Amino acid sequence: MVPVGDGWLEMPQPPSPPHQGRQAWQALCQRLFTTLITAVTPIILVSNEVGWGIVPDNPMAREFRDRAGWLHQKLAQLADLVILVVAGLPLILKGAAGPGNPSPSEFKLMTGGDR
Repeated sequence: MVPVGDGWLEMPQPPSPPHQGRQAWQALCQRLFTTLITAVTPIILVSNEVGWGIVPDNPMAREFRDRAGWLHQKLAQLADLVILVVAGLPLILKGAAGPGNPSPSEFKLMTGGDR
């Protein structure tokens, strides 16, 4: 299990010119994607949803939100199974329960749901 989020989204102070920081971060993400594609064992990624709130009023917070959305979209494209958990309820967004993919009730057992 790999926590994805703050660590992958941390932003150094804006470099000069500004696009260099974004390019370096995208290169780092591309290495993550390559690693995930070539992995021979199942990998579970866990992350927080940050795009459902208001649009931040400062540029750095907006950049964080945009990067999170971009990263989550790319990871979902690569994933065989995508589960969104809201209020403790697993919602399958992509893929289906079956060999190697847990059903919602199995997922709740794996994550300690209903405790």
